[in-house]
Amino acid sequence: MMHKSAPLKMVVTNNAGVTVMDIQGRIDSITSGLFLSRLNELIDGGCNRFIIDFSRLSFISSVGLRVLLVCDKKIRPRDGKIILCGLSTDVQEVFKITEFSTIFPVCKNREEALVLAVS
Repeated sequence: MMHKSAPLKMVVTNNAGVTVMDIQGRIDSITSGLFLSRLNELIDGGCNRFIIDFSRLSFISSVGLRVLLVCDKKIRPRDGKIILCGLSTDVQEVFKITEFSTIFPVCKNREEALVLAVS
C-alpha cells in the first residue's frame, strides 16, 4: 500500500547556541531532499550542534537516515553533534533495527537533549 507523503514541516529555533529543529510529518524519498537542503543550509551558515525533535515525525525511511549520516559526517570535524529526541515507538524501532541509536545520541525530550548538546 502506498502512503501519500505528508508535507514535511520544519521549525528551526536556537537555544543556548544549539540549533533545534522541530520536524513534523514524514521523511521519505519525496521529502528527504527538503530535509537535507535545510540541514545543509544551516550547516553552511555555521550551525554545528543540533537537536532534532522527532516527537511529531510519523515515519523515517532509509533515505532520511542517510541524510542524518551525511550531515553528521560534515559537522563532526568541527566538533559538531546531532542529538535526537522525542522518537515515537515506530521511529525508535527503526533506529533500533538499523543500529542508528548507537550512532546518534537519543534523548527522551528537548531538555535532556539540550543538557547533552551543551556539554
